[in-house]
Amino acid sequence: MSDDTDSPPEREMKDFQFRQMKKIRVFDSPEELPKDRSSLLTISNKFGLTFVGFGRTFKAFHTQDLLAVDKADGNANEISKFLLLTSVTVDLTIHHIALSCDELSLSVCGISAEAVLSLTFYDVRTLINQVSIFLYLGQLNAFVQDLRWNPVSASMLAVCLSEGSMMILDVSDNVQVQASLPSSQGITSICWSPKGKQVAAGKMDATVRQYTPSLEEKKVIPCPNFYTSDNPVKVLDVLWLRTYVFAVVYAAADGSPETPPDLVVVLLPVKAALVIVTLHFEIFCLV
Repeated sequence: MSDDTDSPPEREMKDFQFRQMKKIRVFDSPEELPKDRSSLLTISNKFGLTFVGFGRTFKAFHTQDLLAVDKADGNANEISKFLLLTSVTVDLTIHHIALSCDELSLSVCGISAEAVLSLTFYDVRTLINQVSIFLYLGQLNAFVQDLRWNPVSASMLAVCLSEGSMMILDVSDNVQVQASLPSSQGITSICWSPKGKQVAAGKMDATVRQYTPSLEEKKVIPCPNFYTSDNPVKVLDVLWLRTYVFAVVYAAADGSPETPPDLVVVLLPVKAALVIVTLHFEIFCLV
């Protein structure tokens, strides 16, 4: 085991397996599944609720009811049904839902019939009344590429859109845009630091940049040197693990499915910001 305190924690796994749980019907099977990036499942451990979205509807279930279905006797291949807590239908095609760090606010992002993007926020405690506040962004033909609530400040969240722009929002009695970066920045993914004091943004140029909540740039993490200009990559996802440790997924810049994405663990030395130690893993997709 490594003695380096800045390295990701190691754990020996002797018995790791996937087990099929019972199937549960939450929506009717669609003719087509979403092709663009989406996030349609989120769970509140605080309130014991599971939220699932699809089409123009999102639903809330008691998580214990889901677990009870799996524990019941019967064929694992049979599709079960169970009690629905509430169902909310909106005038948007939903592609992203998420919970704030205190699990009191639920964000629901979607596209209207006129291809206009909107973000809607619900109080989980009064969700059954379907009372909400919303932010009408007005962007045409854009969707939420990534959305992350601040892990400490419950009213703050970061959003990046599919056209490359980014915003920091504050959600209280209304929704306010605190700071923003234009689409020319080419931002593809975002993640808050563990203490919520900075936000990391992956970009089309394969760099990861650290910003304050006011979107003042503080540091640039360059693309690893084992990638070349002959086969350019972009940042597909970034996860800020520890102060100087990031997990970054790089993918082909043109989005080619023939090139599998790579997971790279980036370790930043404290005093040598441009010297990067990386642990490189290829991601294999099983079809």
